[in-house]
Amino acid sequence: MKKQFIFIAVITSILFAGCKQQTQSVISEKVVHDVISQLTEKYGTAQKELIEKGVKQMAALWNKEDGTATDFETFCMENYIGDADTKQQVFNRLYKQFETIRGGFNKMAVSLMEPIHILDYEQLAIDELFGAWSPSAHWEEDFFANKIAFYVMLNFPFYSLAEKNMLGEQWNDLQWGYARMGDIFTSRVPAEISQKIAAIEVKSNSDTINKGLAVFRERYKPHHSIVVGRGGMSAELFLGVNPAKLFE
Repeated sequence: MKKQFIFIAVITSILFAGCKQQTQSVISEKVVHDVISQLTEKYGTAQKELIEKGVKQMAALWNKEDGTATDFETFCMENYIGDADTKQQVFNRLYKQFETIRGGFNKMAVSLMEPIHILDYEQLAIDELFGAWSPSAHWEEDFFANKIAFYVMLNFPFYSLAEKNMLGEQWNDLQWGYARMGDIFTSRVPAEISQKIAAIEVKSNSDTINKGLAVFRERYKPHHSIVVGRGGMSAELFLGVNPAKLFE
């Protein structure tokens, strides 16, 4: 419990430092109001609430490096999707592309962590260095730089848990998909911060796992792998293992 508290405290301090380093939004309330008014006039009052959420969330994360207030206004006017059929087409394309990207990152991360997570591997010093590298550390930063993140935020804004609980009962599957799309880009964590967090997580997990596996190896010799059935331990022995004891 003490290690978990320290881990959470370290991560929190890193995130706080990263947030302080970020440049404040350069978009004024007047610009936000003007953009919302123009989009509402163009697409109708029925979309005003959605427009308002998307524009305000974009403005909160739009930094000086992203462009001027004029650039912000132009981006919103050119990229807001007012047509329902087009929006669904864009949604389908986005989730396919994100599935490819994030699935690829996950596949790489799982493979890199195998020597740390799988019992049969002989631990080498290089394993922890590979495990501490996060393939996805730069993807969020890159997607804000190329404006894909802003495009998603504008058209698929974030809904809080309270909003989801209140509105979700009336949503259909597609509307839930739109809301979940809005969960992808809700903050801007610099790549170097993401990488530091990944390294700390690996170190913390590695220490805990190695401690547990050392106890397991000592207790269940000569079984060298956690395999039930032929070539491994019996089902009876496996069912008798209390995992909680391994990581005390």
